[in-house]
Amino acid sequence: MFAGTIIGVSVAVNRAYPELDLDALLNASGRAVAAQDGSDANGCAGSVTNAPFGTVADYTNYPTPQALEAVPRVKQVYAKLDMIGGPLPEAPSYIYNAIHDELAIIEPVDQMVASDCARGAVIDYYRDPAGEHLTGAGQYVMPALNYLADRFSGQPMPNTCPPTPPRRPASSPPPKRNHKRSGTKRSAHRRAPHARHRRSHGRRRARR
Repeated sequence: MFAGTIIGVSVAVNRAYPELDLDALLNASGRAVAAQDGSDANGCAGSVTNAPFGTVADYTNYPTPQALEAVPRVKQVYAKLDMIGGPLPEAPSYIYNAIHDELAIIEPVDQMVASDCARGAVIDYYRDPAGEHLTGAGQYVMPALNYLADRFSGQPMPNTCPPTPPRRPASSPPPKRNHKRSGTKRSAHRRAPHARHRRSHGRRRARR
């Protein structure tokens, strides 16, 4: 259903990363949709209406989404867009995602938020249990504006990240043992055979 949106997003990605070579991935129908998506001003909504109810097989040279994703240059380019574990946001963030959003799938968002929280980010994350992509877009607007207004007015920053456990101080390594024997012990050890020799010699003389 959302093949048009995939093409519209890929048009933008191809502009930033020409090595994607989008035209070679698309068939004639897909190239026509890409040209339309790249020239109109309707954004993501236009990309849906430009190719309603289409599939990957309808617009690309690949039979399934999995086959398209397996193309090496597709994997390499989209890996550069992966935000999970990426640079940590310096400013506090408000993140909204509907649990049942059919376009902005929530699982990667959960992973990104968990990664940023674990590294000390300040995030107000709302997982909308009722919305999907279209209704979520409307429900997101006012909370986002209120969040910005609160930041500019100096209100405390809400943070839904779980508390980060304190780090244990690094333990100092145990002191090294000095395995060298002292000079006194070595000297005593060396002298010991001579002393025993003198004592035994004295006993032999006494017997004589």
